[in-house]
Amino acid sequence: MVDQESKLRELMAIVGRDVTDCLTNQDCTTACLKTIVMVSSREKIEAVCLHEAGHFAESVSLGIMVGFNESDIGYHAPRVIPSPAENMGLNKFESNPGSIYTPFKAQEITWTLPILQQAARVAVAGGVYAHILANRPIDEGTGGDWELYKTYYRLAHKKLHAHPELLIATKLWEWAVDKVKLDLKEHAELEDNARRKASQFTQDYYQPFLEFCDLTR
Repeated sequence: MVDQESKLRELMAIVGRDVTDCLTNQDCTTACLKTIVMVSSREKIEAVCLHEAGHFAESVSLGIMVGFNESDIGYHAPRVIPSPAENMGLNKFESNPGSIYTPFKAQEITWTLPILQQAARVAVAGGVYAHILANRPIDEGTGGDWELYKTYYRLAHKKLHAHPELLIATKLWEWAVDKVKLDLKEHAELEDNARRKASQFTQDYYQPFLEFCDLTR
């Protein structure tokens, strides 16, 4: 039978897979442990997976608009990554409890208002889904979503700044939150699909973490 210490070493290797050269660094070790804590219970894992299922659902719609398929959407298991250069002075490493990724190239597309609106929906959907379906605070885990959305808005604004229907960034975010909430309320299949997708994420990427949860209960 695997003991807690052995399982913890396994999880440290999983979350530290992208920073293997830094695992002896105290800041890196701290970030790895923080990542594990972020998925240290079945409830936390469920919330993370529902959050990402929200991003997934809205990304499918974005893909239809900009040219990628649902099958192109992938998933990163919990991990630690080096911080962007602009944030190096604050934290050298970032903890991520899991995230989807798409081939969307924001700098290479021709921005339109509908594309920006859908990109906003992608950004807010994680927080909305986790809030409604897992009873989490709506802004939990959305710091990175907001930063990515600001990048999209900045790029789109260069082309759309004179568009009469373009809202300021904060108002467009709020608009997207309201739209995603309404769709989730009015279309029961969205919740069903999200729970199935979250279950798939859990099965595919979180089994070692679930085993650790069971050992530490």
